[in-house]
Amino acid sequence: MILSLCFFTYFGIHADALKRGREWFEAPDWPPLVLWWHHKEGNPTWADGVARHAELHTQGPRAGEFDFKQAFVQRGDPVRLDKGRISLLRHSLPLQ
Repeated sequence: MILSLCFFTYFGIHADALKRGREWFEAPDWPPLVLWWHHKEGNPTWADGVARHAELHTQGPRAGEFDFKQAFVQRGDPVRLDKGRISLLRHSLPLQ
């Protein structure tokens, strides 16, 4: 699941917008995104995201909040994304 999210974030239509981000925004002093496994019922709230983002910024990646550079599986173990698989997926995209 993390691999799919990474692929969506950095390739395809979403990637086109990210390429222009430096034109639109100043470089932040904080992580650009935060990921976490949501185990509760319902959707996470904005406040949940802000709190996790702050934790990632102050504590660094860990099982409770992480990024694509240092991800964690649901049970809390660290995992490295397979860059070879991402590359294969990327090259399988139709030209846009």
